Amino acid sequence: MDAQVYTFSIKAGAASNNNTQNFASTLSHTPQAVFVAAVADQAAYATPPLNAVGCVWTFSNPNVMVSAITGLTSGHTYTITLIVL
Repeated sequence: MDAQVYTFSIKAGAASNNNTQNFASTLSHTPQAVFVAAVADQAAYATPPLNAVGCVWTFSNPNVMVSAITGLTSGHTYTITLIVL
């Protein structure tokens, strides 16, 4: 089974649907799952967020489109790592 690891930084918006990210899939198959593997708040010495973080995603060949990331504090900048299977 192959997997893709994708890391990015994002400044959280007031609503989860303001927190979006799109990227090209490198998998040899259609993605079946996207997991939030790591989240670090850059403003607080790479501390984890206070809430559980999740994402809503879809796939439109060849792009993985994250349409919402939940659990982030508005105005904070985060480094997020996703694992795509």
